[in-house]
Amino acid sequence: MTNTRLGSAEASAASPAQANDAVVEELSENESPLPGSFSVPTAIVPPTHRERTQKLLAMIIVCVLLALYVAVVARFLCTEMDTDRLIAVVAALSGLQALAAAAVGFYYGSQAGDNK
Repeated sequence: MTNTRLGSAEASAASPAQANDAVVEELSENESPLPGSFSVPTAIVPPTHRERTQKLLAMIIVCVLLALYVAVVARFLCTEMDTDRLIAVVAALSGLQALAAAAVGFYYGSQAGDNK
């Protein structure tokens, strides 16, 4: 009799493993949720005045810098501006380029700090 009980215990121990193998299926993010399930609402936080100002300043500085570089290259291509003069103008714009890099770095750096 003890062998029979031991045999049934072994059989019941083996059956959940076999059942788990049969139930395994691939899950995908593209699947639609089950009917009756619900989603967790997330709060959409509007940007603050500080964030909008930082973004606006960074965008203005980058756009002005881009416009200046486009104007310099257009003048170089359309007129007879010599290479030495082009190099001098580009060197003069390097200060504004550093300012743009600092502004954009500050804007994105402060965003990363706020998200922590």
